[in-house]
Amino acid sequence: MDYFDKEDAYEILDYGIIGNQKVKSVLLFSKYPIEQLDKKSIAVTDETSTSSQLLQLLIEQRFNLDVTYVNEKISAHADVLPNYDAFLTIGDDALKFRKLHLEDFKYQYDLAELWYEWKQLPFVFAVWVIKKSTTQDEKTKFNEMLKNAYETGMNNLNELGQFRGKILGLDRDEIKDYFMKLDYKIGEKEKQSIEEFKLLLSIKSNLSVLIR
Repeated sequence: MDYFDKEDAYEILDYGIIGNQKVKSVLLFSKYPIEQLDKKSIAVTDETSTSSQLLQLLIEQRFNLDVTYVNEKISAHADVLPNYDAFLTIGDDALKFRKLHLEDFKYQYDLAELWYEWKQLPFVFAVWVIKKSTTQDEKTKFNEMLKNAYETGMNNLNELGQFRGKILGLDRDEIKDYFMKLDYKIGEKEKQSIEEFKLLLSIKSNLSVLIR
């Protein structure tokens, strides 16, 4: 979403964070099947603009539901969960919530999976961008830096899994599997997905103006 706001000045590089069918760290937990969330409330973390917009597109355009969104981050460390009908969580909290087997929120939805079922495309959650005014030589050098970082990371997944797992209180292999399930290279399908996401956002915006 931040890139869309600055698209005139920036261009996408070759790398990002992509959920190819599943992402595991952008999750909707719900007390009800998603089709039954009409007229209900969803707490949405303010840690991300992209995932929250994706959720709204799925809720409103795929499932044709009318819900109330409440801006509130739900922490995996909370003793008692607030009384919403569903909540969106991302990142470390989402990975932790997956392990908790919440009694009240027994329905769990991976937003990348919902998008893939709908559009048959991977979902791009984040992109590396660079100013269009940057010289081609500098762009090439920066892409090469990203390529080297990507290859170093993929060649050291055991160490990364151990390090992140210790911080999150999760098993090394769980974190390693999470990293391996993600894609990091932006190709034609990823570009197609970005354009589809942007198109749906524009339709949503236009509908909002008409409703007003």
